[in-house]
Amino acid sequence: MDIFCAPRQDGENASEFVRMLLKLAYSSLFGGEMPEISKTPDGKPYFVSRPDICFSLSHTDGFVLCAIGENEVGADIQVIRNIHPRLPERVCAAHELEQFDFFELWALKESVIKLFGKAPAEYRDIAFSRRCGNIICSIPGIRARLYGEIPSCAVAACCFNGDLPEHLLIVPPEKLHLTT
Repeated sequence: MDIFCAPRQDGENASEFVRMLLKLAYSSLFGGEMPEISKTPDGKPYFVSRPDICFSLSHTDGFVLCAIGENEVGADIQVIRNIHPRLPERVCAAHELEQFDFFELWALKESVIKLFGKAPAEYRDIAFSRRCGNIICSIPGIRARLYGEIPSCAVAACCFNGDLPEHLLIVPPEKLHLTT
């Protein structure tokens, strides 16, 4: 599994740009043209002719993200920004906020939702903690990781099987324009 991230400029269509990133990721990992994409009834995207290849997409102000591999994956990127001061306590438990930054938790929780294709529990009930250097999810079997390569963003990924990569693959935006 690999996780690709690319910066994007204001005014570039985030949905189209993340699709270009997926196309580049698919081609570099599996070769050939990217298969047609459809969505499950829950809204989770998948490749129609390649259900053995899984992916997760995310975008935020200034960045797009694509996790892709042979195991189910959820990934999210959140730009760090000003928020309502009471938002963290509405979606996170106090013990979580003692161990993580709010945006790390937000990205972790969103990655779980993307892993399932829908919320498997109330947002606040998807809980995380740190133990012996590992990130532990309250939902059994989930492996999670945070990525620090983008200082202005929180980036997280989770999966059930396989290993999450240690680092993001940063793609220069001009490389995406060549794939259109």
